Amino acid sequence: MTNIKESQLFITISQIPWAFAYSTWYHQYPCFPLQAIQGASLLSEYTLIDCGTWLSSFDSVMSDLTIFKAGSDELSKQSH
Repeated sequence: MTNIKESQLFITISQIPWAFAYSTWYHQYPCFPLQAIQGASLLSEYTLIDCGTWLSSFDSVMSDLTIFKAGSDELSKQSH
């Protein structure tokens, strides 16, 4: 699900970094979300992850990262 949300964010700004064979600023960890959060911690980069992955991470990884936005179970109210 986080992959879908991240794709929506990039498409909104007309960027598709995963379409190129190699990107110096966009790293993919398609198999394991724990690898993505560990990579983000080591490289001082962002990652978009689910709460379960965050809670399953090592304290040493979590201490090097900052949560900028956390989701909730409440539906957001959108104007139509």
